[in-house]
Amino acid sequence: MELFVVIATLCLLVGLTLLWMVMREKKRDAALALAAEDLSFEYRRDGRTLLGEKFTRFALFQDGRRRRIKNVLQGHYDHIEALLFDYRYITGSHLHFRVHRQTVGAFKLVDEELPEFSLRPENVIHKISEAMGYQDIDFDENQAFSSRYLLRGPDEDAIRDLFTPEMLKFFADNPGLSVEGGGQWIVVFRRDRRVDTSKLGDFVKSAFEICTLFGIR
Repeated sequence: MELFVVIATLCLLVGLTLLWMVMREKKRDAALALAAEDLSFEYRRDGRTLLGEKFTRFALFQDGRRRRIKNVLQGHYDHIEALLFDYRYITGSHLHFRVHRQTVGAFKLVDEELPEFSLRPENVIHKISEAMGYQDIDFDENQAFSSRYLLRGPDEDAIRDLFTPEMLKFFADNPGLSVEGGGQWIVVFRRDRRVDTSKLGDFVKSAFEICTLFGIR
């Protein structure tokens, strides 16, 4: 009897947790739809077609499995085509897995293309891997940037030309950002962090300001 009570209690707790998660997501969906109106953006909940867009060749969209894009806001910010969306993927085994969720801002260049690059916060594993030959483009003139960020890409010379002293200082002073670019797209996000719906306007503004460092005007 005691075992039955324990199992029933656990099932109830699991059920309540799942219900809370579903209600939380529905609340977020509705709030983002309203945020789209405030930004004069179009909103669609299902973003699976975006997984075929050119910017999805970037590292963020190659990690993990069961990748999903939802809550897509699409429009123009300061005359630049912009996409905002929630992106989720799963890593780890089926018994020990982790769900990664982040809000992504993607901006499209008009008259130029960027070399392909990936910029993300550097961690201990990256530092060990670098010692074993894993690529990390460092800048002697800004050690703070080089110690805080992992920068990679196939055309190192073009990437070094792209990352100006102003840009290096900005990222050194603002740790924790992730930016990926290549061709006509730039994507900006903080890994494993979704933007609160009440702060979406601030996120768009700050993400666009980051993109202007790369020449988007």
